[in-house]
Amino acid sequence: MAGQLKLLSRRQWIAVAASLVLVSTAAWGLIKYRDRFLPHRFYVVQRGAIYRGARQSPAMLRDLIQKYRIRTIVNLDDKVLDKANPNAPGADLYAEEKTIARELGLQYYGFAWKGSGIGVYEEYDAVADILATTSTWPVFIHCAAGQKRTNAGIASYWIRYRGHTFEQAIEGLKRYGLKQLEKPDFVAHLSGYCDYVSRHPRPHPPAVLRGGVGHEGEDVEKNPEKPD
Repeated sequence: MAGQLKLLSRRQWIAVAASLVLVSTAAWGLIKYRDRFLPHRFYVVQRGAIYRGARQSPAMLRDLIQKYRIRTIVNLDDKVLDKANPNAPGADLYAEEKTIARELGLQYYGFAWKGSGIGVYEEYDAVADILATTSTWPVFIHCAAGQKRTNAGIASYWIRYRGHTFEQAIEGLKRYGLKQLEKPDFVAHLSGYCDYVSRHPRPHPPAVLRGGVGHEGEDVEKNPEKPD
């Protein structure tokens, strides 16, 4: 009887060990290949108009384009533009992203911003113009991780064309993970952009002026929808 109990205990340990191996393998696989099944940091900013996220796998990008009827891609981490480092990690994926855009007849805009999200204010304006032009909608704006640079792009649109104050922009970005105290340089740069906008007023893009759609429903961006 003692031998049987000892044998049973050994079998139990083997079963437990096997279960742990299976769970660990499944967890590793989910982490490594999650982008093939779930969009990476994808959020709805303004339904039917503006979506944001991280760099997606080609298959996931195609799925998002089809599901949300994306017409324009704005890539703030376009490594293909980095002539000094043409073989940078991810450059091949962005080349494929451009191929997908051409194949599906999408508009594509590439910018090579620093990972900090701190960029030239004139380029902030350029991105804001794209996001405010209704003929580009729906737009998918992204960088590599879908964080700092994408935050800068969304904030530039809010501040330039939606009339958000600096405080409102910061509060809005907190919904996407901005931790103000951890990014003092970015926050200070964004505050500077608010001052720059006040000193450099400019007309709205013509497509917005004609339809006015881009300036209706002011509560849309102040209360972003939950990620789909």
